[in-house]
Amino acid sequence: MNKFGVDNNGIIVTEVSADKVTSQYKPIVSEVLNSIVKELASQLDGVYMYGSVATGKAVEGKSDLDILLVLKDAPNNELSEKISILEKSLSEKYEPKLRGVGLTVTNVGEVTSEKEKYGYMCYIKHLCVCIYGNDVTKDVPAFHPSKEVAKGFNGDIGERLEFYKDKIEKETSELELKKLSQEVSKKIVRTGFSLVMPRSGSWSTDLQSSFDIFAYYYPERTSEMKTALDWARGVSVEKSAVIEFIKIFGQWLSEEFEREISVN
Repeated sequence: MNKFGVDNNGIIVTEVSADKVTSQYKPIVSEVLNSIVKELASQLDGVYMYGSVATGKAVEGKSDLDILLVLKDAPNNELSEKISILEKSLSEKYEPKLRGVGLTVTNVGEVTSEKEKYGYMCYIKHLCVCIYGNDVTKDVPAFHPSKEVAKGFNGDIGERLEFYKDKIEKETSELELKKLSQEVSKKIVRTGFSLVMPRSGSWSTDLQSSFDIFAYYYPERTSEMKTALDWARGVSVEKSAVIEFIKIFGQWLSEEFEREISVN
């Protein structure tokens, strides 16, 4: 299989750029950033954009504007609530052009920690573009699709599957169940790709490409991963089916990931 998502030196290709934001979204990005800075300037170290708007692939009414806030310090409950209210307000303001505005929150201490060297740091370096303040990755070398990166992105698969299983078991809303099913299914597909990423030497955040390369290395598990891909794309599913899937295929994936992506 040919490598993709990397340059001739095997370094992950960064697809995001402020220049790729299409004309219909540029004013929205500017307005959202102004609102964030107005409300949070004293707490901000940097603001980053990622996702389909940042790659120029956003689809009106179907895409979110994804924003990462790197704060100077970990937020207290009051600040977390303030950010949550701001997120809701911005999402409502820009419907129906955007499905929503998502504000993910972290802090300088977390992203620069040794634990996040191949997690958040790689994520920000290659999947985010700084649109305000300090860029914590400006002096950080680019990354290769290594075992360390695989573990940094999805080494938490076991605990995340347990988290989603518990949430789904308790959920009574059909709308929320569908959302949780999509989230856990995306995590499964992306972990499947991380499992084979070091072997393939490739990089991708696209669900279809992630599925394709996983299937190349694990043809005997293609059917199960295709189920996860379908659910990730919004195909309706019964609660019991998701729970059983997590227990069986999720357990296998978690164990295989731990066996294959062990880093000394």
